[in-house]
Amino acid sequence: MNKCNWLIAGALTAIVPNGQAMATEIRTEAGVSAAGTEWRGDVAGYGHLGLGVRLIDYFGIYGRGDVGYAAVDTRMLTLLSLGLQGWTPMLGPLRIFGRVGFIHQHEESLSVVAGNVGSALLGIGDGIRHRGGVGTGLGIEVPFHVKRGFTWFAKVDGLANIFPDPLGPRVYGGGGVGLGFDYEL
Repeated sequence: MNKCNWLIAGALTAIVPNGQAMATEIRTEAGVSAAGTEWRGDVAGYGHLGLGVRLIDYFGIYGRGDVGYAAVDTRMLTLLSLGLQGWTPMLGPLRIFGRVGFIHQHEESLSVVAGNVGSALLGIGDGIRHRGGVGTGLGIEVPFHVKRGFTWFAKVDGLANIFPDPLGPRVYGGGGVGLGFDYEL
């Protein structure tokens, strides 16, 4: 075994209890969130769907799609994110999680969206501001039902989406709630 393999094996042994990897889980969730920005009077509301894979008990990969509305410029928001999420061991009935990922958001006026909703949702309409940035979140999951490989959970989280460009608000900060399940493969 070469040095790299020894380092990987040692790292996994250090983070996985008893050196045993947990089963892989497919995760899905749905929820709503609200955020404010640094623009005066600008608030946003989103609905989201997420899909992920927990590779070992404490780390996973997620993808998420959000669609929402923001007050200033009456604009539609479409947000796509892809990133990493980590969880703590269970703390009583709770599990703390954190996530960080790359985000891509489309922002466009509802007057433009009204002309072609489908194109707007796909990000190919006229007048769309395409923005890239970093999305973060920190929250708590509460598992409440386990049956036949499914673990249902409720969650609450705080979020911060940060955009480096001047095409719109640079920071969206807020929180959300959701429901989801893990399915053990």
